[in-house]
Amino acid sequence: MTLTHDEFNDEVDDFVGDVMNAVNCLEPGEGWLIDVAMASADRLRSVVDATLPLRGPGDGSDGGLAELSATYRLCVDSYGTHIAVEHSSFVLKATIERAPIIRWDYDRRPNNKPRSHVQVTAQRGALSHILSRLGHKTPHNIESLHIPMGGERFRPCLEDVIEFLIRDCGFKGSAGWKQAIQDGRARWRRIQTRAVVRDSPECAVAELESLGYKVIPPEAGARDERLDRLTAW
Repeated sequence: MTLTHDEFNDEVDDFVGDVMNAVNCLEPGEGWLIDVAMASADRLRSVVDATLPLRGPGDGSDGGLAELSATYRLCVDSYGTHIAVEHSSFVLKATIERAPIIRWDYDRRPNNKPRSHVQVTAQRGALSHILSRLGHKTPHNIESLHIPMGGERFRPCLEDVIEFLIRDCGFKGSAGWKQAIQDGRARWRRIQTRAVVRDSPECAVAELESLGYKVIPPEAGARDERLDRLTAW
């Protein structure tokens, strides 16, 4: 049964709660903001936009070193039964330069790029040299490369990005951030596991039966694999 307007917004509320739990793992500076546009009565679309100034060791209460933004556009999934992410973008910027340092992007319907990819703004002589020899249009703009990250189902979640910022980069995490990150990541991967099962139900059946489960097929017969999902870049 297709989601109603109220059911859609209820799922958006739950989704926003997960985003809040994730960003609360970082110790924010001043200017923390989350903006949510709920679905209208005639259009099941929603936008969630979070902006978080990041604090490093020794930073004042206002941070000022860098900023993380997380943006989601939400729609109804292809079955009409749950919300789905149509687009997401996690962007790390330095406050001294507004160009993104790293951005992790996902597009449900991309054009000429991987559905899930990362872009890095950097300069690297060896890579630029290779790209030049290959005739690349912009060999010195490393951010023009869309590095694939596992497609629609296996892309990183916001919790992965936040743990990277704390562990690898050294930004300040809030008290108890490790457990909150693990809990949020587990929720995300369970959601993605259910989506993968819908993409390839016979694989799920075979694996469950190998573990000793008894699976009863539906009266209408087995569902076909969704090859468009399994083979998408």
